[in-house]
Amino acid sequence: MIYLAPLLAAIALMIGWNMTSEMNSQNVSFIHMQQSGISDAVGIYRSSVLSYAASNVSTVGVVQDTALALPTWFHKPAYLQNYVFNGQAFVFYSNAIDPIGLQLRSIVSYPGESGIAINGKLTDPASGAVYATLPAAIPNGAFVVMAH
Repeated sequence: MIYLAPLLAAIALMIGWNMTSEMNSQNVSFIHMQQSGISDAVGIYRSSVLSYAASNVSTVGVVQDTALALPTWFHKPAYLQNYVFNGQAFVFYSNAIDPIGLQLRSIVSYPGESGIAINGKLTDPASGAVYATLPAAIPNGAFVVMAH
């Protein structure tokens, strides 16, 4: 009986480790699904804002979501904003360094068309490359995805 205690303890540890490993695997899958969903949401919203901007070149300013051709099933994340200017579309989140902004920066990538608003310029935070001049309505420090 005394010899069974270490064996039972080892079995219990292996079962616990296996359950923890399975839970970690499920958490990673869930996080990947969330990131994919956020990236898709930005892409859908960006496309709709761009479509509006291309059809309404003289419009300058924020476009109400009701004016956009968004799919009926689409629910825009509340943190996304838009601005159109001279046929260009800008989708942005106003704080690139809070947790949502950092997550957007890590999963949304449109080379040459996404970055951080720094002093009115769309800037790649990694390289410092400047891609475009931004409208004054886009706040400094925002994560921005543009389209034209």
